[in-house]
Amino acid sequence: MNPLLIFKIIRDLAMLIEAANKAAGGKHWSVAFFNRSFVALAIATLASIALALGLQLPIPVDVATENVLAIITVGGIAWAGVERIMGKTKVVWNRQQANDALSEALAKAGAK
Repeated sequence: MNPLLIFKIIRDLAMLIEAANKAAGGKHWSVAFFNRSFVALAIATLASIALALGLQLPIPVDVATENVLAIITVGGIAWAGVERIMGKTKVVWNRQQANDALSEALAKAGAK
């Protein structure tokens, strides 16, 4: 499989989501990889892995690296949780979900 195919898939998802958002009259869907709560959770996961492996940040030794990594982890998890709970955006992971989002948006637009 061509690794560059992922860019085509993401572009296709973005186009489907753009059409669904336009039909719905606002932003209701987003690609998972570009969703802020997903990015925050990914950063928190990387910080957790770094903390578990004992890796240190490139900062002066007198700053407690573990505390900085712990703050990044907790902050990222909290941010992701708040966005998931309070957000109105649905996350789309694959083409089928994007097609479902478009169908749902068109159905809502037709019902108005």
